[in-house]
Amino acid sequence: MKSDAGIPSPELGVARAFGPAAVLAGVLAAGVCVAAAAGASDAAKPPPSAHPGRKQAEMTCSACHPMPEPALLPRSVWKDIVLKKMSFYTGVERLDLEKNEEADLYKASGLFPDVASVSREGWKLIEAYYLDNAPADRLPHEPRPEIEVGLKHFRLAPPRFRRDPPLTTMVAIDPEERVIYTADANDQALNLLNSEGELVESVPVGNIPVWVRPWPGAASESCLAMPKSITFTSSRPW
Repeated sequence: MKSDAGIPSPELGVARAFGPAAVLAGVLAAGVCVAAAAGASDAAKPPPSAHPGRKQAEMTCSACHPMPEPALLPRSVWKDIVLKKMSFYTGVERLDLEKNEEADLYKASGLFPDVASVSREGWKLIEAYYLDNAPADRLPHEPRPEIEVGLKHFRLAPPRFRRDPPLTTMVAIDPEERVIYTADANDQALNLLNSEGELVESVPVGNIPVWVRPWPGAASESCLAMPKSITFTSSRPW
């Protein structure tokens, strides 16, 4: 069963495995960041630094990425998304590999430990730390200036090729070969465009490309958002 978010689903296993830092970054980038907790009940609570789960969260979360503060996300997002996903990366919960067609990749990734890095008691402290200190609702952002398209001394030239609807995950330009590489999460392919923005070739890779490195003289090596980097080569020089 495949998850729309491309990350482990606690109920149905996983479809696409991303590192824990990528999961957190993706959630934060989704526009659900908040500035601080609100309400009289929140104001009466002790500061997060005094919570008994703070130290456990620092030790566990900081082993992989900078520890996020509870105020970054609404309580529902911590509860229903982030903490559920992170329980797999810490080994507190185990993946049901029988429900995943890419079980071998998940095992080889090293992202899902056989032995938990934190006890269940410790994990409960972490959950309590975030759920007790996260704001109940996301707060509105401050007014932001309208995004303008265009740069001085440059002329906007829309590419002739585009996906509809677009869900672009990568754009890379090779100035020597005068080609453009793009990728889209919907079609899960690496696209090659010429200097006019016309599609030359689309290579299905079965996952979501996020970076590409030119390979001298022949094809390319693509670093994908998978539990293990995958390489592929074209049947002919690009």
